[in-house]
Amino acid sequence: MPKAPDVGGLRAGIWEEMPLLHQLSGGEAIDMEYTISSGIHTLSFGRALTGKAYHEILRTALIAGMPVEAQNDYFSDSSTHTLLGLQKRGIVIYLSRPKRTVYMLKLRIEPERLLGSTDAQALWQCEKGEWKRLVKIIDVLLQPLYIPSLADMKLSIMELTVNLSFSEQRYVDEYLGILKNGCVNAHYRRLYFDKCSGKAKNAAEANRHSYKVTCKQKSLFVYDKTAQLLMTERIAKVLDHRTLRIEVSLRREAIKKEFGKGCTVKEYLEKGSKNAQKIVREFLKRLLLSEGQYYPYDEAIELVQQFKTEKTRQRAALLIQLCSRKKSLNQAIRAMRTEHGVKRSPVERVIRKMEKIGLSPLTIPIRRHAQPLPSLLSLLE
Repeated sequence: MPKAPDVGGLRAGIWEEMPLLHQLSGGEAIDMEYTISSGIHTLSFGRALTGKAYHEILRTALIAGMPVEAQNDYFSDSSTHTLLGLQKRGIVIYLSRPKRTVYMLKLRIEPERLLGSTDAQALWQCEKGEWKRLVKIIDVLLQPLYIPSLADMKLSIMELTVNLSFSEQRYVDEYLGILKNGCVNAHYRRLYFDKCSGKAKNAAEANRHSYKVTCKQKSLFVYDKTAQLLMTERIAKVLDHRTLRIEVSLRREAIKKEFGKGCTVKEYLEKGSKNAQKIVREFLKRLLLSEGQYYPYDEAIELVQQFKTEKTRQRAALLIQLCSRKKSLNQAIRAMRTEHGVKRSPVERVIRKMEKIGLSPLTIPIRRHAQPLPSLLSLLE
């Protein structure tokens, strides 16, 4: 797959441009152009510090006039200091004291930004020589603060990311809406931006343009990247393309489980950036349960009439109705059991049968699309 030049904000990671041509059940084809890139958005590294080293870093930052945000827990000895002086270069430094005698350092870095990319949507590929280059640049920037070398820290979080860029905003909105209506496993919880947290200038707008679920070791964050860049003023005007960004964040144990134990940091980064698109697709498959296309409600109901048995036709139509009414595949599956006595296993069989005829139980508003939308999973193949 070719590497793209930096054109219109679409350089980054593994990149390709393709017209998407799907043959529908009625014989009509959808021709939708999109670009896709994948790689690593951010990385986090951490290590323990001595109390002396912790206070020396903090004191040096304050003397240098670096912006520092402090959070202290009145009821305990825990505290966190966020050093923002290198944020525009792609590094945020966190100094935390979770207990009275425990001192921790964490770095959150954006590799592409650190390496000088001016493309706000760029994703990093850890190719030959890139890791060594990254360590050298970071060490030079952090040495005045007496922060240990990046090579002496442990990789704690890796954000594997896919950018899907479309020529029209409606595709970003529809695919984001579909993901919000997906099926979330019970051990995941939904997260929202809070207006009091300060993480978003406009929490309501940020929640409208994003979706995040998380568990102990993994999280999924999907958002309108173009809207985010406008809200954070990293771009001054709307770009020619609109980007849907999909991030799967793996913590240390999840990284080991995905790529194996005993790898070096460089090997983890090489494997992560190379397989980012595959891992994102696997996560979305568990969320959406089906690779079927998304039809307007009436067309979806009409399509399920082709099933041979009355029971399958009824259950498929009922599932579509519940997905539309409940606005969630999760809620629809639960309602099939609690309101109609159909257990999860038979529902999953119906979903697989629908998938075979190219149909997802999730529908799209007819007012926006005269044609069905291709499966989001098909874009990531």
